[in-house]
Amino acid sequence: MTDLKDLDPLNLRPGQTLDLSLIDPSLTLMRFHLEWMKGEEADALEPDLSAFLLNTAGQTRKDSDFIFYNNAQNQSLVVKHGGDASEHNGTAEYIDFDLSQLSYEVVEIKVAISLHDGEAKDQSLIQLMQIGWRITNQATAQTLAAGQLASGEMRGTALAFAHLTRNGNHWSVTPEAGGQNGGLGAIAMPLGLLISGQ
Repeated sequence: MTDLKDLDPLNLRPGQTLDLSLIDPSLTLMRFHLEWMKGEEADALEPDLSAFLLNTAGQTRKDSDFIFYNNAQNQSLVVKHGGDASEHNGTAEYIDFDLSQLSYEVVEIKVAISLHDGEAKDQSLIQLMQIGWRITNQATAQTLAAGQLASGEMRGTALAFAHLTRNGNHWSVTPEAGGQNGGLGAIAMPLGLLISGQ
């Protein structure tokens, strides 16, 4: 893990890891925001935010460990998808996590952005502009971590752009770059899920 003094928590870069519990030891109610603006020729784009709750084998345990617009909360109701919202003159989605109630079988959370029907529409994530993410403590409204997804760091129709890992009661976040074709299903399949009609 990169030393905290070498990090800018509000401008994390791909590959950098930040221990959120060092920033705010009181963190239990976490909100993960994703915000974006569309380019002039990208009105038909439909970006979606989703999260995968993973065990020590890097797999989802059941279908409800996949949280997205069509499955807005997990079985224990401690992870909830907030849907679309308008923020800072752009579009946003968010997912809420009650980390204090999340099963200890969950040791990692992958957070992804994907384009609905992106393959069929010949779309790419590179068509999005000013994509930013941030993590806030819902109890205090404080932003603990944030970063930008540069279009040059993305490709294809889906990207698992951040993962959160548990170490005891501590959670850390690591942003990632890249992306892949195949939509959300290409991310979900190695994690133990099959998605149809994406």
